[in-house]
Amino acid sequence: MANRAVLYPLILGFESSFVLRTAVLLELPDIIARAGPDETLTVKQIAAQLKSDSVNESRLQRVLTALVNWKLFRCTKPDLMSEMQYGLTPISKLLVTENNPYNQAPVVLLHTDPAILAPWQQLHRHVLYGENAVQSTYGKVVQLCLLSANHTFSSPCPAFSARMYFSCKQFSTAPAVCHFLKKLT
Repeated sequence: MANRAVLYPLILGFESSFVLRTAVLLELPDIIARAGPDETLTVKQIAAQLKSDSVNESRLQRVLTALVNWKLFRCTKPDLMSEMQYGLTPISKLLVTENNPYNQAPVVLLHTDPAILAPWQQLHRHVLYGENAVQSTYGKVVQLCLLSANHTFSSPCPAFSARMYFSCKQFSTAPAVCHFLKKLT
């Protein structure tokens, strides 16, 4: 049993990244932040501000509960008759995009983007055959170099041997980090 306790968090480690990605895509930190500093909102209040007329509140509650369990959000229940209310923590405040010079939401989206994750599926080929995982995935060796308005994000992976600035079109959800395309030859 003790061995499984070590193994299963490794197997399921991706879940936290994708729940975090979901929070950013749904703009949950921004919705709560708009309520005011240190304010909390119920699931219904948050759902009413999402960009959909058919929000599944029970699924939203599950996402919020996971975020609370990981200490990314906080929750309170003022009394037995009240609904749970969700608020920001110092960590989730880093994901607020509005008026936040320390905004880390684009980093979450970048590192959970399918274009970034795809080469990891080829890591075994890197070990077995010496193939470059990125080249196996995309047909060329590239180094990710993205610029944002106030930070430079780069990937120093030693498997990368050439440089190419990615186009925003190559990332399904992380265009905020990408400001220009420049290919270095």
